[in-house]
Amino acid sequence: MEKVLVIEDEKDTANALRRHLSEYGMNTEVVYDGNSAFELLRKNKYSGVVLDLSLPGDSPQGNTILEWLSKRRENIATVVVTAYTHLSERALELGVDTLLHKPVDGIHIPKYMQRAIELRKLRAENKKLRKLINLSITSYLPGAVLALLVFAGLFIWRSYLPDDEIGVIVATIIACIGLIGSKRVTRIVFDLSKKTFQIEAADRASSKGN
Repeated sequence: MEKVLVIEDEKDTANALRRHLSEYGMNTEVVYDGNSAFELLRKNKYSGVVLDLSLPGDSPQGNTILEWLSKRRENIATVVVTAYTHLSERALELGVDTLLHKPVDGIHIPKYMQRAIELRKLRAENKKLRKLINLSITSYLPGAVLALLVFAGLFIWRSYLPDDEIGVIVATIIACIGLIGSKRVTRIVFDLSKKTFQIEAADRASSKGN
């Protein structure tokens, strides 16, 4: 169940929003000022926030809350309802998902909120995917390049011994294993090279024994 915080100083409006969101299947909490909003936002995890930009007294205003969310809780969906158009431009700059001007029919708010939550989740997944791709490139590309270099070196080296195919086999194995990352390639190269020479030494000893 999605958890939503309503930040609205007009109590009738706030309670109506809570009722509509709850009927839509969302776990909804309500606060009436900026200080109470910050207290809950720091303590709890929310999927979305319905926010009035103009809040009472000296408490933090809506755009201040949006600034904090954009820096500290970027995955929280934001639906703004306001009667003050001069505050709207800054809200849009801060990346609000939906901006509605009062009067607003609260029955439509849950649909806007659900759409905003889904959009935020999609953005978060795309961000994780980009990080994974970048990590894969930085991790595997050096290993692949090193593997190719090792393959080329061993192939050239073994090409002087056409009757000995083990060098090509070793080079192929190293090239494949090198794709798992550059940090492991060096260890693999030494281990396989050591085993190769041990096999060759054993073969020579066997030949002499015969």
